[in-house]
Amino acid sequence: MADFNLEQSQEQMQIIKKPFAVLFFGVMNIVFGCYFLVRIGHSWYRTIPGILMNQEHIISGLLFFLILIAGTGLVLWLIVLGIGLLLMKRWARRGSVLYGWIQVVLIAITLGAALISMITSGAHAYRIFVGSIHIGNVLAMIQSAYMVLLLVYMRSAKMKEAFSAVGG
Repeated sequence: MADFNLEQSQEQMQIIKKPFAVLFFGVMNIVFGCYFLVRIGHSWYRTIPGILMNQEHIISGLLFFLILIAGTGLVLWLIVLGIGLLLMKRWARRGSVLYGWIQVVLIAITLGAALISMITSGAHAYRIFVGSIHIGNVLAMIQSAYMVLLLVYMRSAKMKEAFSAVGG
C-alpha cells in the first residue's frame, strides 16, 4: 500500500485564488438571465392569446413568437454561463465573451433601427423617443454597459490566466 505524505501533497497542490470579477460576472449573468426570463415570460403570456385570436396579423405574430424563442434560448444560455463562471469553467469564459459580442451586435442593430425610425418619422417621433425613457430603457442601458464590461474583463490576461490555472 502506498504511503500518503500530507506535506508532499500540500506542496503539490496549487492554490488558485478566484478573481472577484469571476464571482461578480457569474452572479450578474444569473441575475440578468433571471430578470430577462421573467420579462420574456410576461411577453409570452401577453402575446400568445393575441396571436391565436387575431388571424389578420398571424405572420407578424409568428415572427414575434420565433423572436421570443430565440430570446429565451439566449437568456437560458446566459444563466448557464453564469453558473459555469462560478464553477470556473473555461467554456463559460469563452461563452461569455461570445455572448457579449452577440449582445453588442444586437444592441447596435436595435439602436440603428430606432435611429432610422426616428429620423424618418420626424420631430414628433423624437419627442416620443426622448419622453419614453423609463425603467426598462434604463435597465437596457445598464445591460449594454454590463456587456461591454463583460467583454473587457473576460478577455483580459488575468482572466485567461485564472481559467487556465484551474484547467476547467
